[in-house]
Formats: sequence, structure tokens, C-alpha cells
Amino acid sequence: MNCPKLHKLILRNNRFIRSIPSTIVNLQELGYLDLSHNFISGKIPSQLGEIPRLYKVDLSMNNLTGTISGPIRKVPDLIVSQNKLDSENAPPPQEFKGNKGKPEKVPSRLVVIILPIVLLLILVCIFTFLCLRRPKVRKAKPTETKKTRRGDEFSVWNYDGRITFEEMIVATEDFDIKYCIGTGGYGSVYRAQLPSGKVVALKKLHHSETELAFLESFQTEARLLSQIRHRNIVKLYGFCLPRIACS
Repeated sequence: MNCPKLHKLILRNNRFIRSIPSTIVNLQELGYLDLSHNFISGKIPSQLGEIPRLYKVDLSMNNLTGTISGPIRKVPDLIVSQNKLDSENAPPPQEFKGNKGKPEKVPSRLVVIILPIVLLLILVCIFTFLCLRRPKVRKAKPTETKKTRRGDEFSVWNYDGRITFEEMIVATEDFDIKYCIGTGGYGSVYRAQLPSGKVVALKKLHHSETELAFLESFQTEARLLSQIRHRNIVKLYGFCLPRIACS
């Protein structure tokens, strides 16, 4: 307190205890005082307000008690947040927040902005929750229904040559010309969509190809095709001959 020409006194972030001495008024040239983040207790000495050049005082983050009264209220920039002061004659809310007096004031304009956003977020959360809980109803397509009931016509467990042949007849309307996609020397090829949704190519041999002389060669060719796997060769699912069980 014997430095009458001291302009700034910054002692923040220490472990000072007890109270601010009243003799601080001796620092008549003091303009800036920072005692924040200490353990100072007691009341704020009113003599602080008698220092003529004092423009800023930061006493935040201490254990100060009492009220803010007297000449100290004349200090232009007084920060006393995070203490144990009463709200009487308190400075603006920002500098007084964290004390035991009246709570910090929230501008009404800020409330008008924040409140609708919070309500909107709540509504979105409720809507999302209800959508997640709603059971999903999936409409099955007609082909899917038949597929579920009958399965894959050509699988080992579901294969029935007679049923599959009849379905091919229905799918091509008894080999109507409108389903024909190609004709060669040995027969015609038809496009057929089965009840399961599977699309296959049907080759119907000419009548001469079903004579006894051609049966052996035909069966040999069918057996070879069923064993070949090549990207340029259509997969053979089976064949059907008159008076011979379908394969």
C-alpha cells in the first residue's frame, strides 16, 4: 500500500485469503485492480470507490459476502461474479452472476428464440419415436405370394415336373406366338414368366425332333447341358418328353 503511483495491480489466480484491506485507498493512482480467482472473504471495502482513477475492478471467483454499496458502485467496470454477495444494489447481471442473490437475467428476446427451438426438437423426437414403434406393413406382390406358397419351382424340395409343365403352358398361353422370341431348325424359343416371378426361356422342339430316333441324342444333349456352367450358355433347369417323366 506504499506505492502511491501504482497504476495496475493484478494478483489473480493465487491463494490469497482473508479480506481486502481498507488501506487500499492509499493507491490513489490505481486504475485497474484484479483480485479474481482467489479465496478472499469478507465484505468489499467501500473505500475502493474513493480511488479517483479506478475504472475496472475484477473480484470474481472469491468468497466475498455482504452487499455492494457506497462509493464502490461508482466504479465503471465492476465484476463480482461467482461470490456470495447479496443482490441488493447489484451491478448488471453478467458481472453479478453466480452469487446467492437474484438469478441472472435472461433477455426476453433470447427466450423467444430458444423456446420454439426446444419445442420443435421435442416434437421431432416424439414423432421419430412413434415412427420407430409403428409396425411395418409390407404389401406382398402377387408373384411373391405365389412364391412363398410354392417356393422355387426348380428347387429339389419343391420340384414337380407336371405342375411346372402346366405352369409353363399357362405362362405362354399354350405357346402363343406372341411369346416367341426366336425360331431355329430344331424348334422355337418362348419367354415365360412363372408364378414365382422367375423368367425362363422355353424351347419347344419340332415334331420330328421327338421321334424315337432322336430321343437318345436329345437326352444326351440335355444331360451335357445340365452339367455345363458357362456365362455364355443358358442354364438348363430341366426338360420334358411325351410319355417320359419330366426331369
